[in-house]
Amino acid sequence: FAVAIVAWLPFHLNFSPFSNALGIVTVRSELTDFVLVFGLLGLLAAGAIWALLWDDGVRGKLVLAAAALLAAALVVINRGEAVGVLLVAVVLALYLGVRRRADVGLLGLAWLLALAAGLLFIVEIVHVRDFFGGAYLRMNTVFKVHYQVWALLAVAAGPALVVTLGRLARGRGAGWSLARAGYLSVVVALALVALAYPVVATRAKAQASPSGGGLDGLAHARAGAPDEFAAAQWLARHVSPAGRVLEAPGRAYSDDSRMAVWTGLPTVIGWDQHEALWRRADPRIEQRKFDVNRVYTEASEAESLAILRRYQVSHVVFGAIERERYGNAPLERLRAFLTPAFSSGETYVFTVPPAA
Repeated sequence: FAVAIVAWLPFHLNFSPFSNALGIVTVRSELTDFVLVFGLLGLLAAGAIWALLWDDGVRGKLVLAAAALLAAALVVINRGEAVGVLLVAVVLALYLGVRRRADVGLLGLAWLLALAAGLLFIVEIVHVRDFFGGAYLRMNTVFKVHYQVWALLAVAAGPALVVTLGRLARGRGAGWSLARAGYLSVVVALALVALAYPVVATRAKAQASPSGGGLDGLAHARAGAPDEFAAAQWLARHVSPAGRVLEAPGRAYSDDSRMAVWTGLPTVIGWDQHEALWRRADPRIEQRKFDVNRVYTEASEAESLAILRRYQVSHVVFGAIERERYGNAPLERLRAFLTPAFSSGETYVFTVPPAA
């Protein structure tokens, strides 16, 4: 542990997080959304809480009844939001942790459920303030915390199912038999739907893929942009790992920065939005975008070479994205002071001459 701390110390001392503040959530999740996303795991968790409270005598049954009434009232008061139900779930799981503290297994289950419900509740109250706003205000907070909740509930699912089935099996009479059959039917149905999703979703994604699906991440480039792909292949084969590529500044969630992505070679500036997300208002981001744009548009030959050498660029690309961004004019400018190294169709790669 100490070695790990020392090894990561330089990073921790120099890392400046893009967010160090919390905001209050004003638009919360609907209970129906939680049922859709956490239906199976939520049912298993709720079943375990019910079973443990039911086995806690009269006190447990009174707590269960009061909690159910309170949860229902909070859903109505909050107009269908899930936050009230999550709060009740946290309190019940903590209560069970105290009541079952003598049983290590049940104590562990109670704390898993309390932690999962607690995380879900917290992100309905606060969010991490980051780069995003509007409809994406708490996107990072929700999906990154929910990933942890999925893992916690997945670990708790097995013990929760055993606890619930055990309670149902101990019941006598037609009512208990009907409850057991109903519970198992719902669990099996939801489990089958959950198990079907990877198969159905994978098939749908493969059918929607222009390259027909598969594990080849470059298949779409090979099929949809063969000239660009050929240039990337040439760069990958002929440029050392120390080389750097100049291409148009990247826009988020686009095919920009494709040469860097397809080859692993560094580029001067990638997706600017993601750079700003991690580096906030670092002036170097805009400066790099400005410099790259000047090389392709209006910088003189001397200024262009100075910019390329400042960033240690070894190769310059002019292809479909650059043509879309700047038109055809930059191609002749680049030919005037750079050395042609490769071309395929309308995609060109130039070598930057060494400094005199």
